[in-house]
Amino acid sequence: MKLTIKTLKQKIFTIDVLTEETVFEVKEKIQAVRGSRLENQKLFHAGQLVLVVMHRYGTNIYVGQELANDRTVASYDIDEDEFLVLVVSKVSTYSTV
Repeated sequence: MKLTIKTLKQKIFTIDVLTEETVFEVKEKIQAVRGSRLENQKLFHAGQLVLVVMHRYGTNIYVGQELANDRTVASYDIDEDEFLVLVVSKVSTYSTV
């Protein structure tokens, strides 16, 4: 199936997945396509409704479910007309010296 994925910057892309693949395997495909590191990715599913609030302290996502790495795509009952939201966190680069 084709999964449609949106980023917080409103970029949209699709990837081909098998419904028996895990969310971790989906994130590996996203890393291959977008270059986003696995440990920085969070995927959310909310059907066709997601409220994203961005503020200077970060981003909050309301109405949605974060997908667990060990579950399969099929276990979330995602339809091809729905989308996932990809949130990529930035790695902190400061040190406490």
